[in-house]
Amino acid sequence: MSLLSALSIVCGLMLQLYFSLLSAQYCVPRKTVFYQSNLKLFKEDGIFNYSTMLIRDDLGVLLLGAREAIYALDINNISVQKAAVYWGVPEEKQRECTYKGKLAEVECRNYIRTLLSVNDTTVYVCGTNAFSPTCDYMTFANGQLTLKGKQEEGKGKCPFDPFQRYSSLMVGECQHRRVHVWHNIRAPYLVHLFSGTSSLCI
Repeated sequence: MSLLSALSIVCGLMLQLYFSLLSAQYCVPRKTVFYQSNLKLFKEDGIFNYSTMLIRDDLGVLLLGAREAIYALDINNISVQKAAVYWGVPEEKQRECTYKGKLAEVECRNYIRTLLSVNDTTVYVCGTNAFSPTCDYMTFANGQLTLKGKQEEGKGKCPFDPFQRYSSLMVGECQHRRVHVWHNIRAPYLVHLFSGTSSLCI
């Protein structure tokens, strides 16, 4: 390695450190949970992949999306479940998924991947639905989570694959999503091969 290459790497690392420290001072969380020795835990038997969260300060809940379930947890004590709604995959849809070569007990389930506030009473929810993304509207009222049964096509709004990295944002009535696919060319170097952004209005 030449001296010039080594200096470029060192300068790059120093710039990255500088900008990460600079941006950290402007990062103010909406909710701060102070470290305590009695940390709270939420878990339900038979439910896995708790991966999608939405804080609703106005309702005092943390909405938590998992595999085939959505929970409303008390924002001050997440071990307290206020409500739950279960959104499984119909047997026929699960069978179709296995015909595509997917594993019935792993990939052919409904992983909740999108929770977006539409207004004060409604949340837009999308799940992978056995590699056939589907979305619906959900409300939290009178201590109950309720899916409205207005299911619609989720392609372009939610990933097919439950393990694909994904982010989504609701701005007005438009959902903006960003998908990143990383491919390991030569360890330890990661090359960013694809970055796609799309917007859909609902």
